[in-house]
Amino acid sequence: SRRDLGFKRKALYRALFRLTAGDCCRCVAVCRAVAEQALAEGSLPPDRIEVIHNGLDVSPFEERIDTREARRSLGVPTGAPLVGMVANMNFQIKGHRHFLEAARLILKQIPDAEFLLAGDGPLRDSFQAFAGELGIDGRVHFLGTRSDTPAVLSVLDVSVLCSTSEGMSNVILESMAAGKPVVATRVGGNPELVTEGVTGLLVPPADPDSLAEAVLSLLRDPHAARTMGATARERVATEFSVAAMVHKHERLYERMVNEIPGRRQ
Repeated sequence: SRRDLGFKRKALYRALFRLTAGDCCRCVAVCRAVAEQALAEGSLPPDRIEVIHNGLDVSPFEERIDTREARRSLGVPTGAPLVGMVANMNFQIKGHRHFLEAARLILKQIPDAEFLLAGDGPLRDSFQAFAGELGIDGRVHFLGTRSDTPAVLSVLDVSVLCSTSEGMSNVILESMAAGKPVVATRVGGNPELVTEGVTGLLVPPADPDSLAEAVLSLLRDPHAARTMGATARERVATEFSVAAMVHKHERLYERMVNEIPGRRQ
């Protein structure tokens, strides 16, 4: 299987994939962007690559959460507009600096906005220092690693993913399952999940100005934001559930079995 776009940065992975690809009846890619990368590398012919999107267990997002209590536990004012991102802090690729630069721009327009960053990693200290340099450290809550993602997402008004490269983001699926509008960068598999103007908004990567503008448009139009979030929740339940993913794999296996020479269809 091909899960992300990181293969292009790892010569060993590419070599191993080319070595083993010839023995594969099918290679499953989690999104079209990953499939297109594999095709561009010439590892496999098009008829041996199958796109099957990730599936999400939506049941944890169906439980009722007291958002007022959740905000209180996170130290966030009850009525403050809240924007957040869930992403590891292992690499710059997740765009935390762009998020923080956009946060500074948003605060100029909506001074009472607050921001959450859930996730941890070796770059956390540098991101916290950067927030201080921007003068917004009092409005950005660094939550570290969390095991209660549904609760964290439940308190947001807008969920952001501003990666500069991405395969298929489970965080986007989780945000959709939580009923939140998503502002994501137009990279990798993100456009396959976020339908522009329907379940969220797409922006260019590494562009804090466009990111801030998109987030501001949703904060200023709560009705549109709620409508997008509700549509996103419906879409993830029907198109990106675990059941949908399993069904697509079963259909793929059935087709492969029926392709065996001499087997009755």
